[in-house]
Amino acid sequence: MAAKQNEGPPKVGRRRGVNPSKNAEAVRRHREKKDKEVEELKTTVALQEEKIRKLTEQNQALIQKDQLRVEENWKLKAENQVFFKKIQQQGAVIEGLRKEEITVDPRSAQPMDRFGMPYEPIYNRRNLNGDYPRPITVQQEPSATMLYSEYDYGDYQNMPI
Repeated sequence: MAAKQNEGPPKVGRRRGVNPSKNAEAVRRHREKKDKEVEELKTTVALQEEKIRKLTEQNQALIQKDQLRVEENWKLKAENQVFFKKIQQQGAVIEGLRKEEITVDPRSAQPMDRFGMPYEPIYNRRNLNGDYPRPITVQQEPSATMLYSEYDYGDYQNMPI
């Protein structure tokens, strides 16, 4: 087997049998090669820095947009609250008008609503039979044998279940 040329301890100093001018040429080429590599690395680093700068600018622009959107949302919320309060006030005014609209007809002394129909309070309204409902009584202990409803169609108070 032939031994490799690179085997053995590293050579120190000028090798014998090598022309020093050729050695200087090889060193110059090596330096140019290294300089080219360094320039390429510098350009790649500059490109990456430029990319990073552009991305940070885009990020800042997005953050500012987001902040503007948040501020706009807060403004809209405040406007909505003001609008809601106005609606509540108008609702209170409307309720007041509704209460004022219930007038008493002087001919029959019966309360009328705004459409001219006789007004009956809820506790005084008739059920489907045309009868006034029985008053709701609160029982302390509801019994299991009683079936009771406000709008019964008959007298089923003592009907077993």
